[in-house]
Amino acid sequence: PRPAARTLLVIDDEAAILELTRAALERLGHTVFTAADGAEGVALYALHRAEIDLVLTDLVMPVMDGHVTIQA
Repeated sequence: PRPAARTLLVIDDEAAILELTRAALERLGHTVFTAADGAEGVALYALHRAEIDLVLTDLVMPVMDGHVTIQA
């Protein structure tokens, strides 16, 4: 049985990883928001905070790394 569908935010600066992760999670029935860096991820989270169940983030990114993103 599949787990219940969730809404996820995936943050990664590598486009191929971001797209592959998004596609795999959507195939499992999840709704996925994607962000190309931490700053974009924080902005999306602020807009959709009530909907997002889980955030998956890369730790090594330009602009705002994963550690700073988590703190924000």
